[in-house]
Formats: sequence, structure tokens, C-alpha cells
Amino acid sequence: MNCEICNKKLVLFVKLLKFDLLRCVDCDHIISNLKINKKYLKKTYSKNYLMQKHKNWMNNPNNEFYKKIENFILDNNIKKILDLGCGKGLLLKFLNRRNSSLKLTGVDLYKHKTNQKVKFINKDIFKYKSKKKFSMIVSVMVIEHVKKIKPFIQLIQKLTKKNAYCVINTINTNSILYKISHFFYYFNFKTPFYRLYDPHHLNHFSNKSLKKIFLRNGFSLVKKIDTPITMKQVDYPYDSFIKKYFFYVGIYLIIKLQNIFGFSWVQTIVLKKK
Repeated sequence: MNCEICNKKLVLFVKLLKFDLLRCVDCDHIISNLKINKKYLKKTYSKNYLMQKHKNWMNNPNNEFYKKIENFILDNNIKKILDLGCGKGLLLKFLNRRNSSLKLTGVDLYKHKTNQKVKFINKDIFKYKSKKKFSMIVSVMVIEHVKKIKPFIQLIQKLTKKNAYCVINTINTNSILYKISHFFYYFNFKTPFYRLYDPHHLNHFSNKSLKKIFLRNGFSLVKKIDTPITMKQVDYPYDSFIKKYFFYVGIYLIIKLQNIFGFSWVQTIVLKKK
């Protein structure tokens, strides 16, 4: 199997119990070699996914990060924005509260209540079509969930105007958190590694691989956005108080290190359509 980004052969990175992690030696991109079918989707994205597994992430807005996106929108006089895979709509609701003139649309399988100010569309993002083109697309923690990256980028191309902007936010395998999890894994403490490489993430992006796939497919890099994470957003193993406490302390220390050295486990880039 070849890397979708640079077409180099993927090599075995780690052999897990139920699937393999394959890595590209050129761009350091990692994929979860899984068969995607209805059974996988039903099991992976059950009610437990939103209600427990990622309840902190889904219910606590990252306002500091959202302000950075808002500043870019205002600086570039952007009015028509689409959030692809908007989840519970935290970003869109934040933008609407502060800038009621923005035309905001969100697409996700999550069912929203009717909202007069934000247009929420309950649909698979790959089945969404729009006659009107957007000035900017934002996608927060979505691209790592898709099996094939290029169709996702092609969707963005179809839905945007010429010279439109795109804000992509995803995981960062170059981060301190990932490096520490790799270290622990080889000393047989595997829980952090298993959580980061959970089957719901199919693509695991390095700094290089994220930029490379977009630059090769009709976009230019505008800027990077430092992406802070708050403790309120962090989810832990909930089956054990000891595990939860251990992870809380560990993540707290890692966030402190990230703030010093600037290697967040989440990365965000702003791109411009050519």
C-alpha cells in the first residue's frame, strides 16, 4: 500500500491487536489500516462516542482558538462560512454571538435543533451539495476521521469560490503528547498510545503530511494558527478513578510543556484556494 500524500510505500509502524498502523517514511504520515463498513461505523460512532468517550471535547468550546479564527475572518472581510463536520456547532454559535452579520452553515450527522441564525444541515459531509459557493470553509477535527483524504479536499474545492480560504484543524503526531505515548508504548505502558490511535482516527497527520497534501492539491499555505487546548476539553478513561486521576495529572503537565515549547497535539493551518 502506498501513501496517499506522497505515493511512497507505507511500512509497518506498529502491529496492534485488531489492525496495523502503517507509516510513510517520507512525510511521516500514519494510517490505521482498517476496513471501513457499516459495522465499523455503527460501533465507532455510537451514542457513547458523543455522550461519554468525547463528552468533554464536544461540550466545552475552545474560545481562545475560536477568537483566532474570528480575527482572521474579520481581517479578511469574510462573510459566508461553512463548517464541514461541525459537530455540536460550538464554533458557529460562538461566531454568531459575536458577529451576527456572518452567514454561517454547518454540516454534520449530528442532529441540531432548528436555529434561526445558523443553518445546520443534518447530512454526511460527502453527500452535501450547494449551488452557492463559500468564501471560507472551516473543518475542526474532521479530516483525521475520513478514509481517503483527496476526496475530502476535492469536496472543499467544489464548495468554495476562487481565492477562498480553508482552515483545517487536526491532530499533530509531532507533538510532545504523541512522542511520550510512543515512549511509554515501548516500555509496555500502552493505554496512552491506544487512546491516541483509537480506530475512529484513520489518518494521523504530521506537520509535514498535513501541509503537503493540500499544497499538492490546489492550495497555498497562508499561515499556521497556534492551537491551545484547555483541560476542560480533555477526555480520560472513565472506567477507573485511578486511571482518570493519572491521566489528568499527565495531561496537565504536558499542556504546560506545550505552552512553553509550542508543540500542541492539535495543529491548525490556514490555506488559500488557487
